[in-house]
Amino acid sequence: MVGKHIVPSLEPGCPWYELSKIAPPNIKWCEASQCGWVTEPANTWSNIFYIVVAVLMFIHWNKEKVSGPMKWFPFSMVFVGVTSGIYHASYTFFFQIFDFAGMNLFLSLFFGLNLIRIGKVGVEKFYIFSTIVPIFLTLVVGIFYMIDFPIQLIVVVLVISLITTEGAIFFSKKSAETNYKYFFLGIIVIAVAATFSGLDITRTFCDPGNHIIQGHAIWHFFTSIGLYLIWKFYLQFGIKKEG
Repeated sequence: MVGKHIVPSLEPGCPWYELSKIAPPNIKWCEASQCGWVTEPANTWSNIFYIVVAVLMFIHWNKEKVSGPMKWFPFSMVFVGVTSGIYHASYTFFFQIFDFAGMNLFLSLFFGLNLIRIGKVGVEKFYIFSTIVPIFLTLVVGIFYMIDFPIQLIVVVLVISLITTEGAIFFSKKSAETNYKYFFLGIIVIAVAATFSGLDITRTFCDPGNHIIQGHAIWHFFTSIGLYLIWKFYLQFGIKKEG
C-alpha cells in the first residue's frame, strides 16, 4: 500500500497519533499497526541486524586497520539501523525522512567509491560528495512526498547507479585483478531481500497479526548481510585518505 493519501491512520490517543496525522508515512507495510510507542514490532526489532553488522565492521576495522573512506561505513550502518528502527516504531513521515537519509548516505558511499575507482573524483572530494549527495537526495524525498511520488524510487536509482558504475569497471581493464566474489554474493542477497519486501508490500507474503516475522523484517535481515558483503568487496582496494 503506497501513497500517503491511502495509508491508514493510527488510532486517536495512540502515542504517535498526532505526528502521524500531520504527516503519515507514504507506505504501509503488511504488519498491523499497534497502539503504542512501537507501532510495528517486527519491522522495528529486525533493525538490530544492521547494528550487529556494524559491530562486525568495527571488529574487522580494528583487526585489518581499515582507514580512509572505508571507516565511514560502520557509523553509517549504525545510522541506518537506528533511523529505520525509529521510523517503524513511530509510523510517521518525520522519522521516515531520517530512514531515507540513512539509506541515501550508505548507498552514496558505495557510489562515491566507484567514482574514485574510475578516476572521476579524488579521495578528498569523496568526502564532499558523500556529504552533499545524501543531503540533496533527502531534500528530494521531501519534494516527492509533497507531490505523492514514490520516494522508494530514490533508493532504486542509487542501486542502479551503483551496479551501472560497477558494470563499467567490470568491462574495463581495471577489473582484471578484482575479486568479485563478495560483490556478486551481496547483490544476490539484496535481490532476495527485495523479493521479500515486494511480497510484503503486495500482501503476497502477509500476516498482519504476526509481530515477530514479516516480509519487510526479512528485508532488514538480508540487506544487512548484503551490504556487509559489498563492503568486504571494497576492502580489497585499500582506498585511503590522501596525504
